[in-house]
Amino acid sequence: MALFFPILALIPASIIAIILVVRMTLSPIEGLRDDIGTKDGGNMVPVDEAGLPVELRPIARSVNLLLDRLRAVLESEREFTANSAHELRTPIAGALAQTQRLLAEVPPSLSARVGQIERSLQHLGRLAEKLLQMSRAEAGIGVSDEKTDLFPVLQVVIEDIGRSALGAGRIVLHAPDGARLERQIRPDAFAIVVRNLLENALVHSPPGSGVDVYFGSDGIRVVNESVLLDQATLAGLTRRFTRGPTQAAGSGLGLSIVKRFVEQMNGSLALQSPATGRLGGFEAAVHL
Repeated sequence: MALFFPILALIPASIIAIILVVRMTLSPIEGLRDDIGTKDGGNMVPVDEAGLPVELRPIARSVNLLLDRLRAVLESEREFTANSAHELRTPIAGALAQTQRLLAEVPPSLSARVGQIERSLQHLGRLAEKLLQMSRAEAGIGVSDEKTDLFPVLQVVIEDIGRSALGAGRIVLHAPDGARLERQIRPDAFAIVVRNLLENALVHSPPGSGVDVYFGSDGIRVVNESVLLDQATLAGLTRRFTRGPTQAAGSGLGLSIVKRFVEQMNGSLALQSPATGRLGGFEAAVHL
């Protein structure tokens, strides 16, 4: 009995001690696993090797080398996209201007063909602009260190688009008196989001129909007339080069750019059809 009772107490104590020792021994491995698991396109910070055992440091070093190569490839791709889109803007604008002059001078029998060239150049110009915006979204310019009131940005974009042939007299802003929305968001990034939402609403709604913009303390809602869209179609609209059932010209990049920027802003993008409080229409809501 003198031997049995100490052994009986020693068995659970040994089990607890073994569990604690194994957990302490494996904790660096779990930490390394969790650190590697957080790496993605938006987080490629090198893995910290300082607190790791000697046996695990080669793994961390190999992961860091892979992350360095991946970072270099992504930066090269973004630079190429941004530089290509930027350099294309000037020659496209020049070719479009010459085509428009030519359209005014050619005989009526050639107007249709020159008009087709003009529309193709306009589409190419819009695509180059979207690629430039996409490269800026991939570069992660959405968040700022300082707070900015975003309501004046919204007003400037609406005024700018309202002067174009597409948006003249069609956009209606609904905002409370003294409206403000202060967030740590770069004004140019928010302007790109608003511009894409408004262009999407204007292009894909019936000609001459109105577009309502609702501004609140948590974000904006853009509502336009549209045919009803099912959930499967709505879910695919934020993928690149994906378009809904429309005959209007477009690149299929606008909403994917918006989603990318909004994710950087720690916000959310919600698409729904019918729009809130309506029997039909399309609504894009950005909550910040």
